[in-house]
Amino acid sequence: IRRIRGSKVKVLFETFSKIGGSGEFSMNSDKTDRVIRIAINAANPMGVAWHESLHDFFAMLEENPLHRSIKKDLNDAANAPHVKKKLRELLAKHPAALKQIEDSAEERIAYMYQFWAEGLITLGPTVTGIFEALRKFFREMLGVIGTDERAKDLLTALHEGKFADPSTVAEVLADLPGDRFGNKMDRAAPAL
Repeated sequence: IRRIRGSKVKVLFETFSKIGGSGEFSMNSDKTDRVIRIAINAANPMGVAWHESLHDFFAMLEENPLHRSIKKDLNDAANAPHVKKKLRELLAKHPAALKQIEDSAEERIAYMYQFWAEGLITLGPTVTGIFEALRKFFREMLGVIGTDERAKDLLTALHEGKFADPSTVAEVLADLPGDRFGNKMDRAAPAL
């Protein structure tokens, strides 16, 4: 959590019964007191840490077009049929979690990140042959990447701690390779 979200997030370890679940993220209204609670007796405390770190990341994003694009890109990836199917498979024995991923986009993204960090969900290109050549052309010549690739780049940056300081989000995004076609069109729309 310290690597991913920085040192301003308090981390508390408590029991499952005291938290009422495996983990919890909370924050006061001015965003100065951020707390992640992890149940020491959770089945997978590390997965909980990743999951709750995503909630903290989303809470710290501002309401501007750049930050909204991160949420949109991750939401689009989490809504992809193959990702939703994999999430349902991984959470099949957890009805409360299944309900969460159906009802909340942020929960779906948090579980996607958790399982991606654990190596249970693969994001990024999976095509071969002519489709791989086309994908490579669009990425290299036009700077356009797919939803899964963008999500993988964003989650990698988050996981490596590049988004730990909220003031550097724009710089981190500028350093990421490529962009989605929809994002490019959104930015070009005012000029057009």
